[in-house]
Amino acid sequence: MCNFLSAIVKRNGDIICKPDCTDSHEDLIDFAGLVDDGRGAFVRVELTPDGNDFANVDDYTFRVDQQDTPDWWTEDLAASVEESLRDRVRRMIIAEDRKIVLGGCWIVVDGATVQKSMNATIRMIGGTIKLIYGGTIERIDGGTIERIDGGTIELIYGGTIERFYGGTIERIYGGTIERIYGGTIELIDGGTIEGDMR
Repeated sequence: MCNFLSAIVKRNGDIICKPDCTDSHEDLIDFAGLVDDGRGAFVRVELTPDGNDFANVDDYTFRVDQQDTPDWWTEDLAASVEESLRDRVRRMIIAEDRKIVLGGCWIVVDGATVQKSMNATIRMIGGTIKLIYGGTIERIDGGTIERIDGGTIELIYGGTIERFYGGTIERIYGGTIERIYGGTIELIDGGTIEGDMR
């Protein structure tokens, strides 16, 4: 099973990783035009958080996500790839105030306020996003989103959405949505929807 953060490492050491689009190794293989012919042209790897603790990159686990590795996959190369992926995740974490994020994949943590997010992929652990225009919120475990004007929310486990003007919420297991003015909610298995649904 592919998890965040998935990557493909080619024989020459190139790392193929698209966290704003997919965590599927097979999609990354297709994207790169590679063929899984059993000759060891690439290695599937993952760097995954400890549970839902996306903020502590040093506690992430690095692993190879396939049975066997080719001869060119050395300990030195593995260490280099691991450090490169850890650096990438560190650059994705928003722990300070930002006026705007445009596209890309971001992890918002406690203490951070993002004034506006446009067409970005967000994992929200805490903090505040004041306005979202499009994009995808992959998971909300805490924090506050003040307004959403489109896009997709895949999972809500906690936190608060103050106003939802459109888009799709796929699954709600907890948290609070204060007002819904449009859009679609596919599954509610907990949490609270307050105020008007209009």
